[in-house]
Amino acid sequence: MILPYILKVGIMLMGSLCFYKLFLQKQTFYKLNRFALLACLLLSFLLPVVHIPSEWSLVKTETPIGNPVSEQRSAIPLQSHFTQSDAKIEAAPASSSNKPPTITLNQAVNWVVYIYWFGVVLFALNFLLQLSTLVYRAYTSPVIRDGRFRLAEVTGNKAPCSFANTIFINPSLYDWETYSQILLHEKIHVQQRHTVDLLLAELMLIFQFFNPFAWWYRKEVEANLEFLTDENMLKDKGVEPSRYQLSLLKVSAPQYPLPLTTNYNQSLLKKRVMKMNAKKSNIHTAWKYCFLLPLFLLMMAVFNEPVAQAVAAQQTKTEPYQFAGGWTATVEKDFLFMAMENKAVPNDSITTYFSLATISGLTLGKQGDFSVIREAGTLTFSGIIENGRGTGTFRFIPSPSFAAEMKKENIVLTEREQVNFFLINVTRSYVQTLKKQGYPDIGTLNKQGYPNVTNAQISRLAEQGVGKTEKEREEKVLPPPPVSDDPVSHLINSKLTGITEEYIQSFKKAGYTDIPNGTLINFKSLGITPEYLNRFVEAGFRDIPYSTFVNFKSVGVTPEYIHSFQNSGYKDVSYDKIVNLKAAGVPPPQNGPTLNPKPEPHIVYPKGGSELESLGITKQFIKNFEKAGYTGLTSATLINFKSVGITPEYIKSFDLPGLKPPTYSDIISFKMVGITPEYIKAFQRAGKADVSYSELVNLKAAGVEPPKR
Repeated sequence: MILPYILKVGIMLMGSLCFYKLFLQKQTFYKLNRFALLACLLLSFLLPVVHIPSEWSLVKTETPIGNPVSEQRSAIPLQSHFTQSDAKIEAAPASSSNKPPTITLNQAVNWVVYIYWFGVVLFALNFLLQLSTLVYRAYTSPVIRDGRFRLAEVTGNKAPCSFANTIFINPSLYDWETYSQILLHEKIHVQQRHTVDLLLAELMLIFQFFNPFAWWYRKEVEANLEFLTDENMLKDKGVEPSRYQLSLLKVSAPQYPLPLTTNYNQSLLKKRVMKMNAKKSNIHTAWKYCFLLPLFLLMMAVFNEPVAQAVAAQQTKTEPYQFAGGWTATVEKDFLFMAMENKAVPNDSITTYFSLATISGLTLGKQGDFSVIREAGTLTFSGIIENGRGTGTFRFIPSPSFAAEMKKENIVLTEREQVNFFLINVTRSYVQTLKKQGYPDIGTLNKQGYPNVTNAQISRLAEQGVGKTEKEREEKVLPPPPVSDDPVSHLINSKLTGITEEYIQSFKKAGYTDIPNGTLINFKSLGITPEYLNRFVEAGFRDIPYSTFVNFKSVGVTPEYIHSFQNSGYKDVSYDKIVNLKAAGVPPPQNGPTLNPKPEPHIVYPKGGSELESLGITKQFIKNFEKAGYTGLTSATLINFKSVGITPEYIKSFDLPGLKPPTYSDIISFKMVGITPEYIKAFQRAGKADVSYSELVNLKAAGVEPPKR
């Protein structure tokens, strides 16, 4: 059965997590912790199916069940069964006289199993949705190739993250130093294949969604990956710890990425800073990891099935199914309510009721045999019903002719399924009714688009009255999960960014009273003041959302910059486009044509450029430009060239007759907005040869195509 296995997995995960939290979490051996967490996760799913020698097991081995037929023929203590029935019957409310007894334990377990698989399906669909979303974003977003890495540019205020070898980032949100550190951080995630850890953790949650320790376990896996990445970041000589910690704060964003990605988790910020400043663990404390082996051996000894018991259980499964044992009953009005316990199979009990008119041979107050005969078989009883209560033995005799008839309909019944058909009274005529109601061949529903219909489902169709002229269906919709907020994270970030009462009051005094806490944190981290907001209001921009102010400050947009576009005729350029233009380095448009700017001064590339090499700017990269005649490039120009994917061939493509030589700054702007030589030539052919390069960049960014002749 699936439930015992799932529960054993959950207990092993809980034990592993408790051991990790108590003994390993404080250690700074993050790489070792990573393998310990993955090993515990995999072993928790694998070890419960392993059978151990009986001498190792702490589970008490039960004697195998004997011959069920001989057992059901033995005398059953009538008084003990009557006493149990008496207690149950008197506990039942009088108003339930026309209803069957309450649900049995076996039925409750079955419903738990159905609910569990329903949850598994939901979480599996959610997993596939996340996976497909990431793949879609990875291959539909603009991408820059950087060796083995794919840099996918996203829009909006989304936190950077990585999945497989793709890094998702919005470069317009960050200054260059922060952008470089983000890329280096995410490249470490990609190089060390941290996506594998998160995929395994998400797969674990599909089957352990009900287990709070599994959710906690996933958080620890993610947290340790961040600690490991931070440790590798600080090993880089070009990364200063204090500036790196400050950049982590700048990266926080209100829109969180998908759980399948490695990302800048805002809730981990305080722990990460503490871990980066923590003292390294002594190598002599690594002995704690050795106790994982005895921990799992102990859990196997407690929970795993011994070999002898497993063999006996397998032998029991191969024996023919028998439905026979003891019954207790009560008579209420015209019905006989019965509880039957199958002695041949453990935990196999059924509660049902029969109309007294359908029972053959029953004489109240007299010991004897009686039976209920239906098409699926005959249920024979032996015992006595006296003073409204009774007890005795029963045995089900299946009907071979009914099984043969069902086989003709391509319904092959097991012994237990035939018992179910008897209890809910599935008849041949009922099968014919189903055919008339749109089920032309119950046994071949898979050919009609129902590939997974089972005999158990046919039983449920009968229980629910499918095929009758009147049906009632109730559709239950689960309420959406409550939306939670984390005030602790806000408190931590407010403290880290230095938000004081004076800072908050300064905005309220200026009339800005409705700033959300998360936005205020972004304001403080970027240095936004009430005076900054007032500059835009005084310039006539009164409809700017707070989130847009964050974007403006991030890329350096000023009221004068916006006015420059409006004064040049671009009245309806949106704020988002203004941010994109500024992030792309587009200068303010000028009224009328302008001369091409002078070439920028060149600074010799410094020796030993380890910082440049960490960004992928190798000596070979520089030599390629030098061979093409572009010598003396500045470090800043090289970084810009690399970040937007400029090659010597791209620059040479603008070396055409009739085109003014563009500067390196022009080239970078061309690449950012997608200008080609043909785009410029198209304006010249249309009589617009006097349009400056800066104006062309503005036009392209605004989506303006060349006029046709």
